[in-house]
Amino acid sequence: MFVNEKYETVLNIKSLTEEDNGIYVCSADFQVGKSSGEVNLKVLSYMVPLKPFLIIVAEVIVLVALILLYEVYSKKKQKTSDDDDKEAEQAESLKPEGTNGMEESSARQRKV
Repeated sequence: MFVNEKYETVLNIKSLTEEDNGIYVCSADFQVGKSSGEVNLKVLSYMVPLKPFLIIVAEVIVLVALILLYEVYSKKKQKTSDDDDKEAEQAESLKPEGTNGMEESSARQRKV
């Protein structure tokens, strides 16, 4: 649609689509000469502005997944080391004091 107001012409394109991409030329003939100008119209799809947002969302998901995996690994490793410590502690508590791990028998042996 062209709108002509005193010495100014405007081109309005309604329902813009990607097919409207291209170079638009405006030419004017005056008594003193000719003039023309051109503009390159580039119609962006809905996905173009969404791409950076989607990339950021994907990065956040990957980082959160890595953090969760690290936390699970750390807890599993800590639990394993805690279990080993408890087993060693229990084994130590079963040994009588002063034996240094050597068992002494209080039963007498008979000579035959």
